[in-house]
Amino acid sequence: MVNLPPRFKRNFDYLCKVRYSAKSSSTNALDDMGNRINELEQSINDLKAEMGVEGTSSPLDPSRQKSDEAKQDERSA
Repeated sequence: MVNLPPRFKRNFDYLCKVRYSAKSSSTNALDDMGNRINELEQSINDLKAEMGVEGTSSPLDPSRQKSDEAKQDERSA
C-alpha cells in the first residue's frame, strides 16, 4: 500500500466530500423537478377530467385539426 502524505490525504478526502455533496445536491434537484412535473401532469389530468376531455394527447382534437387545415386550404385557394 502507498503511504501518502497526510496533507494530500486530507485534501483528497475534502475533494471527495465536496464532489459527493455536489452530486447529491444535483440528484435532489432532479428528484424535486421530477416530482413537480408529476404533480403538474396530475393537475392537467384533473382539469381535463373536470372539463370532460378524456385521453387527448394533443392540445387540439384531431377532428378540429382537420377542420383547421381545411380552412387554411380554402384561404390559400
